[in-house]
Amino acid sequence: MRGASVVTLICSAALCTLVPLGPRQPTIAGPATSLPHGTIEPTLPLTLNLSLSAVEGGPRGGAAVLDVVVEAGAEIQDLALSLKLPDALRRDGLFLPQGASISMRHGERKQFTVPLSTLRTGEFPIRLEASYRLGDGRSFEAGQGVTLRIGTSPPEGQLHAGAYECMAVPLDELQK
Repeated sequence: MRGASVVTLICSAALCTLVPLGPRQPTIAGPATSLPHGTIEPTLPLTLNLSLSAVEGGPRGGAAVLDVVVEAGAEIQDLALSLKLPDALRRDGLFLPQGASISMRHGERKQFTVPLSTLRTGEFPIRLEASYRLGDGRSFEAGQGVTLRIGTSPPEGQLHAGAYECMAVPLDELQK
């Protein structure tokens, strides 16, 4: 009998050491409520998406179609879009008149199609820049880009979640 009580004391002591001794979570009295969640970083109220379609190339240049999608996550005022193209790349048709600004409602989506052409092969970086104002007076600038490749292949690697990934190169190979 005496041996059984010793075991009980040892088990009781072991259970006591498992209880955390640090600060405890506050308890909330009253109806069941949840503790506040962590904050999430806000996103910009305007989304710009660029993609290329109908890409055709040959030894003397080529053509493509730039698809632009602009989506408002809030009320947008004075939205000005500017398409930046390299000198060798021509835009066939109007995108938006230079200096024109538009307004967009929350959730509104606008789509533009811009035919492009070039008289040579190569890589052509395309950039869309946007400046706009929200109803509370805050101003923002944003940009998005894509590269048109005519007669060239993309470098080894892949695009993943907006980042370009490629295999690492050992330092001793870089010195060669």
